[in-house]
Order: sequence, then structure tokens, then C-alpha cells
Amino acid sequence: MKEFSESSPLFLNARQLAGRLGLSVRQVRALAKEGRIPEIMVGKNTRRYDLDAVIAALTHRDGSDGETTALRFS
Repeated sequence: MKEFSESSPLFLNARQLAGRLGLSVRQVRALAKEGRIPEIMVGKNTRRYDLDAVIAALTHRDGSDGETTALRFS
């Protein structure tokens, strides 16, 4: 994953999020459709992504030793 600065916008569209995460727009939309990342509906057809919430959704605590492990997606 790429590093993020504190000056990053909090809500991104699919293209912006894809660029930040090194994914394609199609992958971002698929992750949202599968419920693996949260999305916010703004109006009828506009979606936005909360960068902090997406990062949290893509990482989790293992529980056994407290290590943070990134989820894998294909």
C-alpha cells in the first residue's frame, strides 16, 4: 500500500481511491460491491469512499499476536 499524508482528502471518488491504493477503478468498485470496503452514496449514482474507513477495512488485527495484516484481494 502507498503512504498517505495528513493533508489527503478524506472522501474520494473511485478513481482517486484507486490511485491511492494502486488498484484499478474496477477493483475498487468490486471491493465495495462485495462489502469489503465501505462506500457512501451521495445522490442517486455518486459514490464516495472515506479513506480512513477503507484503510481500516483492508487491514485487521490477527488476534493471535496483535500483528496488523493486510487483506488480500485479487
